[in-house]
Amino acid sequence: MIRRTDEQRITDLEKRIEALKQRKARRLIPRDPALKHLHAAVRSIDKAMSESHDQAARQGLADARSTLSACLALVGPASTRDRGVVTPLPRATTGVVSEDMLLSHVRQNPGHRGERIAQALGTSAATVRPVMKRLIKAGRVRTAGQARAMSYSAT
Repeated sequence: MIRRTDEQRITDLEKRIEALKQRKARRLIPRDPALKHLHAAVRSIDKAMSESHDQAARQGLADARSTLSACLALVGPASTRDRGVVTPLPRATTGVVSEDMLLSHVRQNPGHRGERIAQALGTSAATVRPVMKRLIKAGRVRTAGQARAMSYSAT
């Protein structure tokens, strides 16, 4: 175990003090009530995209989501503590994966891992994961391996 010198500990404390000062300054910034509604709209669009099976509707929702996300990006990140608005982390992609789409891919490509499936479907592993868990729970997909080495195949 490496021990830190007094100078290193002082430097770390100074960095922490500066971070606390910046957080206090951010709290003094007036809150924009419109942000709450923008974030709620993005969440609603995400829910609608996950429920929609019509490609044209999903494309329109994706366009609307990207517009709202651009508006939010102009304002800057709004964390729960800093702005008083609960916001999910930004998503890497806006792809939506249905159970049928995922099951079809797993049937055609048995033994693929989650990251490879997500890449093939043009989305992120975080988007695929909850859908895959539902398929596993329903007994339509079986797993082999553990953690990131887990592979999937249809039953």
